[in-house]
Amino acid sequence: MSQVSFFEIAIKLKIGKLPDFDPTFGQFIESVYKSGFKLLPFRDEHLTAYSLFDFPGEHRDPFDRYLVVAADYEQMPIISKDDKFALYADKVEIIW
Repeated sequence: MSQVSFFEIAIKLKIGKLPDFDPTFGQFIESVYKSGFKLLPFRDEHLTAYSLFDFPGEHRDPFDRYLVVAADYEQMPIISKDDKFALYADKVEIIW
């Protein structure tokens, strides 16, 4: 689980974009760890890779872009139902 995903969820909670989010944010983080997920920290190497990455113009979400770059750098798959990630299928494995 990317630390950046936690950040994105926190932002969306703060601005009211996740009205049906049931647990508190702290409970959510705790449940992620209890489920056995490990935290992928926000790293300088990911930012360097981000600065060099060739992104398609039609997908501008900065959080998604970071997740793609981090997954590519770490050689890890991305789990998402967001169809936009299909744009990166040649770079990273997309699960879901």
